[in-house]
Amino acid sequence: MQKKLENKKLLEIELHKKIARNYSDIREKNRSSAYYNNYWAKKMLSLLKIEPMKILDYGCGTGRLYPIIKRMFNSSYLGIDLSNDMLNVAKKKFKGIAVKQEDGEDLKLKNNSFDTVIVFGALHHLPNPKKGLAEINRVLAKKGTLLISEPTSNIIMKSIRGLVYKSRKHFSLSHKTFLHSELISLIKNSGFKIKKIKYFGMLAFPFSFPDIIPVLRYFPFPLLKILISIDSILLEMPIINSFRFATIILAEKSSKELP
Repeated sequence: MQKKLENKKLLEIELHKKIARNYSDIREKNRSSAYYNNYWAKKMLSLLKIEPMKILDYGCGTGRLYPIIKRMFNSSYLGIDLSNDMLNVAKKKFKGIAVKQEDGEDLKLKNNSFDTVIVFGALHHLPNPKKGLAEINRVLAKKGTLLISEPTSNIIMKSIRGLVYKSRKHFSLSHKTFLHSELISLIKNSGFKIKKIKYFGMLAFPFSFPDIIPVLRYFPFPLLKILISIDSILLEMPIINSFRFATIILAEKSSKELP
């Protein structure tokens, strides 16, 4: 079992070695994609009502959150990722960024060393998300904040991901999507109290992946803004919002000890 998990991690490293440049050269430079991903990040970070002092960007990739965090907060920052190739892109893009190669399921970081951990679409990459959340809990200070955004599993998401997985090499078969109830349960059982839940991503969501869906690079930018406006209405509608692409959760480290 352990060997199988380690093989999944090696496959993840190899995958991101191939796609690191796509993130920086396409996803982060395309006008629509850059706008939408920044919009997504700001929506997520806006849930932090108290200024963090020490932020851990868990699964930081190419550092896409770094400039937004620095504009919004006067906080110390450390980004970690399993992929050195992604981290090298981050270091080239952002002078002075503090990043470190780490296994998210076995962090070489001190207990209680951060007051805020941000997970922007990294948990579903882990072979063992429960182990990752246990490590996040360990490095968070008492009553520390977990801010997380993850894909939400539903019939539309499953269908789209199934098609994309077959046609693109951007994914590993070990990647997951979580049912809403599954993600909530996973976070609660990892020693966190849920403080706020926000739904995200409907019609405009595919624009965040022009490296995976190339045709979206050529859609007119004003169309994206119209779709974002429509999404803001759809996401407030019960039943319809269950077909969203992502869930954003703000949680607090519980005072209870993990078993």
